[in-house]
Amino acid sequence: MGFEFAAQLPADVSLDLESIAQSLRNSGRYEIESQSPSELKLRYAKQPRCDEWPEDIAISLEGSQLYVLVHAGTKTQRALLLDDLAKAVSIASNRAIVFNEL
Repeated sequence: MGFEFAAQLPADVSLDLESIAQSLRNSGRYEIESQSPSELKLRYAKQPRCDEWPEDIAISLEGSQLYVLVHAGTKTQRALLLDDLAKAVSIASNRAIVFNEL
């Protein structure tokens, strides 16, 4: 079981997950496990891989919804991830988003 979050993107925003991936990678806190136009799978950098699942974090873009599923990490790490992700979206789109826990 993980922690799920979602953010509604403004209607006029077209988000490219490549730019989000680059921003998260540049922070040094995450490693990209896999990437597609609609999904990113990441691990926390410098932490051992868990045998139960290959990634710590899954980010998916479905229409105007940005979903985040966090399998691992402390409450502080989750909060930092959501902050990093919101900043990356802001840089990529010049718009602010807010994540809500599902």
